[in-house]
Amino acid sequence: MRPRFRFSMVDISPGAIITFRGDDTITAEVFDDRHIIFDDEVMTLSRAASRIRGPFKDNGPRWWIYRGKTLDERRREMER
Repeated sequence: MRPRFRFSMVDISPGAIITFRGDDTITAEVFDDRHIIFDDEVMTLSRAASRIRGPFKDNGPRWWIYRGKTLDERRREMER
């Protein structure tokens, strides 16, 4: 089992802006190593994705993009 996602795993610092996959008008700011600011609230990637997509259990890193790649893609590349 993989450890929980952390922004430090993919070299993303607090203050960075990420966008939602499929709608680049939806953005969030990285708050700390595990949370973002979305809709003026600090929350996890998964909670924000669920708020956008509906009440589904979502893997947040698959739904957020930084510099053209999902956070999950960036993580997989760095793990290689």
